[in-house]
Amino acid sequence: MLHVKNLKIRMMRTFKCICCGAKIKPLYPEHLDALKPQSGMWDDGTVELITMPYGSILDMNKYLIGICDNCIIKKEKEGVILDYDVYYENQELIEERKKKINKIRRLIK
Repeated sequence: MLHVKNLKIRMMRTFKCICCGAKIKPLYPEHLDALKPQSGMWDDGTVELITMPYGSILDMNKYLIGICDNCIIKKEKEGVILDYDVYYENQELIEERKKKINKIRRLIK
């Protein structure tokens, strides 16, 4: 079964966006690693490997998915996905505020 899956991945030179179906093509297909397409450079989108976490009915299943740049921008504006750097930058600010509040609370006691 694993051999069949690897063969299917090797044959995939383009991926479709999981949102709109747009084709996502590698910038340099001759350099694309057939067993690690997520490490390649893609035109107008990305291909990523996701592993479903514990608690999912698909626990530990792995999927290669493609998503185009336009859908990433659209879904971020809709609040469906988060910009990782912005999210964690805000989390740091929240943590700083919590520390300040806790410090004030200790001083008041």
